[in-house]
Amino acid sequence: MLIKLEMTHKKHISAYGEGNEERLTGKHETASMEQFSFGIADRGSSIRIPTETHKKGCGYFEDRRPAANCCPYIVTRLLVETCCGDVDLSELSITQGSDLKIKSILGDAAAPGIKTAVEEKTS
Repeated sequence: MLIKLEMTHKKHISAYGEGNEERLTGKHETASMEQFSFGIADRGSSIRIPTETHKKGCGYFEDRRPAANCCPYIVTRLLVETCCGDVDLSELSITQGSDLKIKSILGDAAAPGIKTAVEEKTS
């Protein structure tokens, strides 16, 4: 799921409300709109995975990119299409670095309910 969000980052940002270029600077607990990031309990990332979700291996994540003036219906549609839909990963440029980053943060045993990038690419 995280790799799908990373690969569709620019598409999401373009629909996430006005003024994000001023807000998403990478400073003051925001991620840069130029680069997708995620982390456990990291309020400065694009996607924040709560500590409890990481511990349990299931739960929710928080997309911190949408602006307050975004259309919640558009954002919800994009998230559902990206996370639950068929994003053809074979057409995307997935680097081994992304796979390693996801595995190093989530770990195989620590997050049994969360697919890693390697599992997503092969399923």
